[in-house]
Amino acid sequence: MSLVSLTVATIMGLASRTLFWLEDLIFPISCVGCGEEGIWLCAECLKKIGRNQNCRCLICNRADHETAVCQHCRGKSDLDGAMIYGDYDDNILGAAIHGLKYKYVKNLAECLYPLLFKILNQEMLGERTIITGVPLHPRRERMRDFNQAYLLARPVADNFQLDFYPGLIRRRRFTTSQMTLSREERLKNLASAFELMSGREKIIENKKIILVDDVLTTGSTLQECARVLKAGGAQEVWGLVLARGK
Repeated sequence: MSLVSLTVATIMGLASRTLFWLEDLIFPISCVGCGEEGIWLCAECLKKIGRNQNCRCLICNRADHETAVCQHCRGKSDLDGAMIYGDYDDNILGAAIHGLKYKYVKNLAECLYPLLFKILNQEMLGERTIITGVPLHPRRERMRDFNQAYLLARPVADNFQLDFYPGLIRRRRFTTSQMTLSREERLKNLASAFELMSGREKIIENKKIILVDDVLTTGSTLQECARVLKAGGAQEVWGLVLARGK
């Protein structure tokens, strides 16, 4: 990446954060659900976030309310399954995730990560289980000033006494945002976008890996990450996600 690209990305990130800091001065912090001032997501609105009603198999689209990869398709998928809390269409959850990712409200991660505690299957835990998050490209992380997946994953690791590894895989190239792309475009956009970091094979060998992200839509991001981790020696890869998108 050129020095000019790095400088532009840094300036854009600073400009975005400065803009939202100025907005906070003019418009006080308020709950994304009810508007209560002084908090980004109040306890009552957090309770109102519904559980996922949109869980279908990522491969065959068959209804699968537990893992997002049905038993029939498990052998066709690098991703063994995904535990998902809610739906992105949920007004409160969608607004909270949007605020975290696109308005750079870092504190929203502290409101949301307890939801992941509720859905992590205890059978997933054990000495050979480790946790990581979907990486951002360095340019995007500089613009955002944080990786929301890591902010969500670290408390889960601490709560369940799992080893947290934020640098298992990396994005080898900058990709277009998945948000506006079709399924076919998403798959093409992410093809070979990730790679295993050097020397990580020993860490992931025969391990069960929990891969944290904020939203799962087609599953292309988690699938590509799982492919890289499985190729590097991981035994199983499971997603742990806040919301299912459409």
